[in-house]
Amino acid sequence: MRRLLSALACATLALTLARSLSAQEPGRIAMERYTLPNGLTVILAENHSTQVVAVDVWYNVGPRNERSGRTGFAHLFEHMMCKADDCRGPYRISFGEVRSGTIIRRLPCCRSDHL
Repeated sequence: MRRLLSALACATLALTLARSLSAQEPGRIAMERYTLPNGLTVILAENHSTQVVAVDVWYNVGPRNERSGRTGFAHLFEHMMCKADDCRGPYRISFGEVRSGTIIRRLPCCRSDHL
């Protein structure tokens, strides 16, 4: 009897996992692109399957955006964004606080993307 219950539990678990994995297959994500009057470009991709919000901020600075003789601005912006101020310590930017006040995402300033 114990083996039968164990086998049924394993089968139920396997079927549940298989179903949840098949439900997570990625599909095409519909995106909308807006350009605001101040030049800010917003790319919006809505997904109402969960109550989660993700925000990604990118700045068009870096070697591909700089003219000859005027380089180093990406490095300058990195230092300006990561400098300590009255509200937070250095090298810490926290985004995505949920209602309970728990921080669900931290972005270290020592990372930069060059595209």
